[in-house]
Amino acid sequence: MRRMIAYCGLDCEVCEARLATVNDDNALRRKVAALWSQLNQTDITPEMINCTGCRLDGVKTPFCEALCPIRQCAREKKYDTCGDCPELETCSKINPIHGNNPDARARLMNDPARVVVRTLAERDTDEALALAWKVFQVYEAPVYTADGTEEFHRSLKDETFLAGIRWYGAFDGERLVGMVGIRPDRCHICLFFVDGQYHRRGIGTRLFKRVREDFPDHTITLNSSPYALPFYEHLGFTATDGEQTVNGLRFTPMGCRVPEREKGL
Repeated sequence: MRRMIAYCGLDCEVCEARLATVNDDNALRRKVAALWSQLNQTDITPEMINCTGCRLDGVKTPFCEALCPIRQCAREKKYDTCGDCPELETCSKINPIHGNNPDARARLMNDPARVVVRTLAERDTDEALALAWKVFQVYEAPVYTADGTEEFHRSLKDETFLAGIRWYGAFDGERLVGMVGIRPDRCHICLFFVDGQYHRRGIGTRLFKRVREDFPDHTITLNSSPYALPFYEHLGFTATDGEQTVNGLRFTPMGCRVPEREKGL
């Protein structure tokens, strides 16, 4: 999360108190002091309007420094922002802020740092397969025939197909939002899905990096659907053959070699 984002999610970069400070703008200090005095029904003087940012080193307003309950709570719990807190959505301290500033809440909720990537326990695999099916129906199935969709659904229940897969998951709190399944003996990814609400947040990239940590010296392969091709190319995969169709499933075989810099070359 950018250091200019406060613990509560407000953007300090556009805060007039900070702008008055960094530009040494006394006219703006007077304006802010008058406005804050009216809003908070207390006397705030221009001399109090000095702040470099909630999470940055440097001067703070008296409220930010010693009185803000949100800042005090996050610092006591050693959170980077309130987005790290499992009680974010029910917190009585921060709800009034987010009620008036929905963008602040969105910044915290969209922070990729909230998501934890780890290997999955056996108890998590049913949830991972359910996520794969949910995402497939929305993003993959539209380009497949009914036979292809049925073949994919069947594979998610096929114990022979699922045997030996190592699973990884991305969690937002207790919610599974991304999953990867790889066959360790072949270094072949057979399932890779991220919840649509979490697309373009770096979750898939983090999942792949976690997989790469366990297979640092191997070429990793997969069969990409038409929809996922640009994403896999972004990760460094290249096509190893042309598009194929098997049992109604369209796919392009791809591989990702170990980057030269990781070989020490």
